Amino acid sequence: MKISFVIVTWNCLRQIQECLRTLIELAVPESEIIVLDAASHDGTREFLETVQGIQFRPLSFKDSWSNNNRLGISMAKGDWICVMNPDIYFNQSFQNVLRVLDGLEEPYPFVTPQLVYPDQKEQDGFQILRFSNMASVFTECGYVISKYMKRFQFTKGLPNGDGTVKVWHPRGSMFIVHRRTVELMGELWRPTFTLCVADSDMFRLAYEKQIEILLVPSARLVHEEGHATKKQARPELDWEMNYGLILYARYWKEHPRVLTVIYLLDAVLAFLVIPAISVLKSKRKRAEGGRPRVKLTLSEFLTGHVRRSAGKISGLVAGWSVKL
Repeated sequence: MKISFVIVTWNCLRQIQECLRTLIELAVPESEIIVLDAASHDGTREFLETVQGIQFRPLSFKDSWSNNNRLGISMAKGDWICVMNPDIYFNQSFQNVLRVLDGLEEPYPFVTPQLVYPDQKEQDGFQILRFSNMASVFTECGYVISKYMKRFQFTKGLPNGDGTVKVWHPRGSMFIVHRRTVELMGELWRPTFTLCVADSDMFRLAYEKQIEILLVPSARLVHEEGHATKKQARPELDWEMNYGLILYARYWKEHPRVLTVIYLLDAVLAFLVIPAISVLKSKRKRAEGGRPRVKLTLSEFLTGHVRRSAGKISGLVAGWSVKL
């Protein structure tokens, strides 16, 4: 059994240093490490050029997450391909994943470890995206209501009896797939997806083709989560999310027109809701003895939220402009 690790980086010097250190130290037998850098300018590329034992492919510009990973998969020689973000750190518990892989037969499922935050809190997966959860947790208003009613669409999965758990939509930050499964699916991501929701589309396709997804709870890897999205401007991330959600809804016929109206209203209401949330968070931090975030002028505050609303709306327009 040979396994290929495919990692796409972008301005994440600290994370990729720790990721590669822990992965190389693990010394996985019959493995290869493929790293593609999407035109970083923080020293990531220079560091990767010095690392021994990896295949490094520098890219001339920051293409989409799905396109870069598609290129990495085309370079992979392993039977199993591990697609992962650079902010995931390995330890000996990953051996439990390798044992699971070694015992699998066709039809090969997706396999994923249990990702945890640095404080060891588990990062739960989700349900398959459908109209109901797309209309709730992916809106600013729905997010607040769901959070305070404790009705997030997370799921722990169903025990499988062999040390694994069947799940529907794990975190897309790391998964392992057999190349036979890639061939069966035809393509893991549609080329029209950029970043957000690409993994949801992939897991929905696996669900429809009755390809199982197995979580290995005993393999607990730290995932900082969201290093790339945190570096993006918030309006850009809002654009990515609404673009991906509408595209997904159109592909899977999850009432895209109704969702467009909901997201459009949400983009307008977000101008009022987000400032209110910011005020509540600041008050809570003061009550807990903490320090609120740096204060902005009213003009800076409102300008930022106007840009976020504009990002959401332009994402909707872009999602409808794609020909299916």
